[in-house]
Amino acid sequence: MSMRIIDPPQDKIYESWQPYVDFFYTDHRGWIMPDIEKIKSLANTHDFVIANCSSEHWGSERDFPLVARLHDLLAEHFNKGFVCLCHDPSDQLLRANILYFPFFAWKRQWQTVDAAQIRKNQRTYLYSNLNHFARDFRIANYLALKQKPWTDRCLVTLHNVVQNNHAYDGYLELTAAENLAWQQVRHDLPYVVSDGFEPCFQTKHPAFADAYLHIVSETTIKEKIFLTEKTWQTILAGQLFIVWGNCGVIQHLRDLGVDVFDDIIDHAYDEIANHRNRLECLNQELDRLAQLDWTNIYYATASRRLTNAHRFDSQEFISRYVDELKFRLPGNIL
Repeated sequence: MSMRIIDPPQDKIYESWQPYVDFFYTDHRGWIMPDIEKIKSLANTHDFVIANCSSEHWGSERDFPLVARLHDLLAEHFNKGFVCLCHDPSDQLLRANILYFPFFAWKRQWQTVDAAQIRKNQRTYLYSNLNHFARDFRIANYLALKQKPWTDRCLVTLHNVVQNNHAYDGYLELTAAENLAWQQVRHDLPYVVSDGFEPCFQTKHPAFADAYLHIVSETTIKEKIFLTEKTWQTILAGQLFIVWGNCGVIQHLRDLGVDVFDDIIDHAYDEIANHRNRLECLNQELDRLAQLDWTNIYYATASRRLTNAHRFDSQEFISRYVDELKFRLPGNIL
């Protein structure tokens, strides 16, 4: 999938989707410093800069996040037009040229809405949960799911490829019991994805096509909202869902107009800032939901789940953000 907002790149517009590389450098002391000469060079060759900070979780500082620092840097040295795109809606207009942009709901190669699949009421799995890289917060949830009395009704994957970057994905400390359990099970897990699943591109995987509720393991759990294809793919598949991700992500989906099925699912976990407590509350809700009649739930919610999928496919959820960015760009190129 292209990581760019504009495709193909425009001659007069420079889009950076690697701001640390394009606007900063690491000096001999290991300090990250503004690359003034690079910015001045861009000012000489381009009329407009898009600093795309929406495709990665660029820091969690509430008062002065990276996107604000980058904005101030460009404002000081780039007197032509520019815009900084952020991944967290609370940073929208933190500065005059900072815009929230739901990147992973924008340009992507999705399959079209499969109405027949969405209307399928009889499904093999109660819950599904896909995990590729083993990060501590995913390991904790994986181990919790495997201990449930209903675990044999679930499709849950995890791979023995540890990729922890707590500064990026958020820190959830595994307990001694969890560490022991992980060491006991990890070597029986695959090292590579072998089930044909390609993130971002299809919803035919049984986790989407043959499970009632998808437990989304997002990319990060740290402060600030960062929605990726993992959540949007579930919405396109017409599933009910719970999100193990950032605090407040469900409320943000509500704000976008997504039906999160509050009459069926208690998303109280979404309001809990402490990661461990949020995970425990999420798992308690899964215990409650496991007692429900999911065939009837799927029959009763078919039209709502289809509406979610169609509204996402038409980009209705994000249209106001696309329009606002389009208004800012020279020539309305989007």
